[in-house]
Amino acid sequence: ATDGDPQASGARDAWRDLLAGLTEPTLASGVSPDHPDARPGTEPGRIVVRVPEAVTTQLHTCATAHGATLNSVVTAAVALVTGYHAGTTDVVIGTTVAGRPGHLVGIDETIGLFLNTVPVRVDMSPTRSVAAAMASIGEQRVAMM
Repeated sequence: ATDGDPQASGARDAWRDLLAGLTEPTLASGVSPDHPDARPGTEPGRIVVRVPEAVTTQLHTCATAHGATLNSVVTAAVALVTGYHAGTTDVVIGTTVAGRPGHLVGIDETIGLFLNTVPVRVDMSPTRSVAAAMASIGEQRVAMM
């Protein structure tokens, strides 16, 4: 929600509710890079992975079998790995979304990308199935957008 958006107040409340009870960020290394206990190699970086076609096919099969999207499958996997390295089951990761704020004057004449990074909160408790996590990711995406 942006300033001037008539739905901004409701959106802020929804995001506040989603993140209620969160006491700290999800840090994959356990501490921020500038913390005295930070291990070497915990600086922000970029990792490029090429996923083989066979793996992509398996991911699509998994998504279809669980009534999920490929995005929900990958988001659950990222949350699982991030939570493991962060030592938490209450995982918050960022995801990029696109959208033009329709309430802005002149938006129909504006050229360019309109991207935002929004939080995705995932409960990766050991008693919870990955299928349940994938379902909640999809439900959260629909509810928050």
